[in-house]
Amino acid sequence: MTAFFEDYRDVDGVKVAHHRATKNGEYRQILVTDIELNAEVDEALFRPAE
Repeated sequence: MTAFFEDYRDVDGVKVAHHRATKNGEYRQILVTDIELNAEVDEALFRPAE
């Protein structure tokens, strides 16, 4: 597998790849449009479903 990380942009002083891709027979890519570092997350998102 080959991984590619490109289009690095500054996010709160940290360079983050906004284009990520892998090639392992198939080519797959992720295009990131928005990143928020250290965001507040509601703990309820991590509770198991009842």
